[in-house]
Amino acid sequence: MSKAIAAFGEDRAHREIIGALIARVAEELGLSVQVDWRNARRGHGKVVSELAEYFRDLRA
Repeated sequence: MSKAIAAFGEDRAHREIIGALIARVAEELGLSVQVDWRNARRGHGKVVSELAEYFRDLRA
């Protein structure tokens, strides 16, 4: 069974670190995951605002 995960990051380093963490947890739980990457550049504040917008879209 494959699970879809949305992940946010600011740059390639975030993708690598967060992606490795997701992969490790998924492996330990015996899950197959598909990561849908959302990028937000221009610092922490932009990532937070993009994440808030994503949650608003999910609720709508």
